[in-house]
Amino acid sequence: MEKMTINQLPSRTWNRLGVNEASIDWNESATVVLPEESAEKADMLIASDAAYARKRVTVQAEKGAKKSLFQTLRTAGKLHVQTELTAEDGAEIELIQLVAPGENALVYDEVIGHCHGSGRIVLRQVTLGHGDVYAQMGIGLDGENASFAANIGYLARKNQTLDMNLVVNHWGKKTKCEINASGALNDAAKKILRGTLDFKRGSSGSVGSEQETVLMLGEDAVNKTVPVILCAEENVEGTHGATIGELDEDTVMMDALDAGAEDFSPDGPVFEITTDPDSFNDVVKALEEKGYSFESAEIEMVPQNYIVMTSEDDVRSMTKLLDMLDDNEDVQNVWHNWEND
Repeated sequence: MEKMTINQLPSRTWNRLGVNEASIDWNESATVVLPEESAEKADMLIASDAAYARKRVTVQAEKGAKKSLFQTLRTAGKLHVQTELTAEDGAEIELIQLVAPGENALVYDEVIGHCHGSGRIVLRQVTLGHGDVYAQMGIGLDGENASFAANIGYLARKNQTLDMNLVVNHWGKKTKCEINASGALNDAAKKILRGTLDFKRGSSGSVGSEQETVLMLGEDAVNKTVPVILCAEENVEGTHGATIGELDEDTVMMDALDAGAEDFSPDGPVFEITTDPDSFNDVVKALEEKGYSFESAEIEMVPQNYIVMTSEDDVRSMTKLLDMLDDNEDVQNVWHNWEND
């Protein structure tokens, strides 16, 4: 077993911040090397049940060509995937990734990109699942007018760790980079996003921006956003920003009522919204357009009054009835007004 050091910042900051690098445990001698692929197909499932596995994928887009690749990364152990992209002059490569490790699993997702001439790379990445994710993205904008765009979304929960490191090197003149990340952290999840825009000497006229929006849903969640701009050229423009917030109860309530909801009640980190059945679809659509997502959204029968059973015989009879209905394949849903503490 050895420590693998990954996700290193190109320019180190104070060690006490704990963001300069990350390390993971890795057993090289036990690593299963999956067959290398030169991706010519649009969809690629990369999955492994091995304790340690590694796979390399290469994508080459010749001059003026366009290629798109959808990758799904899943594992029950530890999986290291290295995807190398090369876009020649006037070419474009779109890489779409769904990263979804299983419980107690780990994915190390490494993306290497080269943009020659006016080549362009677009990365769309969504991180879900239950395990830890470490993502390293190193992009070289080598030619004049080369460009890179990244749109990253994530949801981390429980004790998940999400550790990301993006480094974009602007070598050519008039290169362009745009990084947008947004996500939510629940429970005791931990997330670090390092974003480095490095304007090298000779990259005059280049522009780069990075922006992140983080929604904190868990009281014990930890967020670290580390934007870095390095500049060795005068005529360049680099910007960064981060928005970190929580769901505001008053704002959610007003949005729900404006959408046509009848009632609203907070329930820990989530909110329960009640509406008339005829207005259900309109309310859901209006809230989705405002950017809300739902743990569940369905029409149910809600009683106006509840009853409490104190007799043990009544409780046993009611429980038996509900179990019988639940086991009946012809019964789809059961609603009742029994308030069982």
